[in-house]
Amino acid sequence: MTRPAVPPGHARTRWLLLAAILAACAALVAWAVLAGVPEAVLHGWHAMWADIRTGS
Repeated sequence: MTRPAVPPGHARTRWLLLAAILAACAALVAWAVLAGVPEAVLHGWHAMWADIRTGS
């Protein structure tokens, strides 16, 4: 039993798609960091725990 033939350039296309997805994720993370999202999330997290500790 033989493997089906892979179309020419198919493997390269898959690597290019993976690279494009990774680049998009990196751009999204960079945008979030520059927009201050992690800082806002941490601030909200600390505020939530302060409310839990004080019971308010």
